[in-house]
Amino acid sequence: MKKALNNKIIAVIGLGYVGLQTAYYFSKKFKVIGFDISVEKINLLRKGMDSTKEIGEKIKKCKIDFTNNSNDIKPADYLFVAVPTPASQEGIDISYLLEATRIVGNNMMKNATVIFESTVFPGATQDVCIPLLSKESGYIYNKDFYVVFSPERINPGDKIHKFNTINKLLACENEQKLIEIKELFKTVLNARIITSDDIRAVESSKLVENIQRDINIALMNELANIHYKLDIDFDKVLKYASSKWNFLNFKPGLVGGHCIGVDTYYLLHKKDDYKESSALLETSRKINETMPQKVAERLIANLEKMKMVNPKILILGVTYKANTPNVRNSKVFDLVSMLKDKFSLYVEDTFDIWNDVEKLYNFKYRTCENADVILLAVAHVEILKNIANYLKLIKSDKKIIFDITNSHDMIKSSIAGEYIYKKLI
Repeated sequence: MKKALNNKIIAVIGLGYVGLQTAYYFSKKFKVIGFDISVEKINLLRKGMDSTKEIGEKIKKCKIDFTNNSNDIKPADYLFVAVPTPASQEGIDISYLLEATRIVGNNMMKNATVIFESTVFPGATQDVCIPLLSKESGYIYNKDFYVVFSPERINPGDKIHKFNTINKLLACENEQKLIEIKELFKTVLNARIITSDDIRAVESSKLVENIQRDINIALMNELANIHYKLDIDFDKVLKYASSKWNFLNFKPGLVGGHCIGVDTYYLLHKKDDYKESSALLETSRKINETMPQKVAERLIANLEKMKMVNPKILILGVTYKANTPNVRNSKVFDLVSMLKDKFSLYVEDTFDIWNDVEKLYNFKYRTCENADVILLAVAHVEILKNIANYLKLIKSDKKIIFDITNSHDMIKSSIAGEYIYKKLI
């Protein structure tokens, strides 16, 4: 089988957090074509610039043919589709997936294998993607082309769980092709590879992985809200509760990004088919979606109590999670939208993400040297290490930090002088 893989060509469609890592690791063993519709992204990658920061400087030395010309993917034996599938309370959005599938269908050669990595609802691969590939290509499924569903599990900013060390799920209805693709992944992975002939079960497993986390975080958020009203330090509660051996130590906080805050909606998309109660899923989503509003209300109440009139608020961190430059579905901007008409807002982040911020949220980079208070929104390591320097931007002798990241221990270790600390979650 290894000999059969010699000289195979791989194309990766979509060069974001998932696709770029996929292209990078396979380029160590195979000829790889990296395709993206974004001219700007392709130009940056050709210059050796990785905006995801996941590959970093190593991207300069990798052998990937970066292109935004769909004709260039035609020689590929294996075509990976790794495009965003966003969702919100309004519904799911598979437009990027449909466009990528059309591009692949119009350009794949006979006997090619398409590996879908994008998150989808159960049944999407067989009911939507495969028919579209057949329509665009004129080929017959499982005769002229083959399809594998292999959900991505990339965790942006995670230095331990990388593409090549994460257990991989593969689902394919063709037994021989499943064996072949398993061997393909063996060439680049140092992890378990689990195979299945049940595509729908594997599609759903990706959703359940993250729905479980969404529900548990929602529970912690609801408990944190209760304890906030009771004036009990919930950090202490969690510390004491975690002394029991089987306690699951989930943390409260804002839930953004393109996995935990999204995947529930993909299962709810099938609600009319399963016709069962999904009250827990819906309630959990509602709790997590309303956390920015809770934070805004608490911040406003605290500022009113302190008799601060139109204070300048410096928000530290605007990405959807710590230590990654990804601002997609960042709940910090839900918070910003609730505060911008009441206060003068300024922002800082350790990553240069301001072009993305302006495109996605119509918010321009603003900082100041005479803030009244700091709102710590994302606990980047670099922000926490330099929190004392940020405090110097407060013009008053009264140094005030509002925190929604529960990072007081790190803050205390970085600041020598006096300050006022207020936790908002």
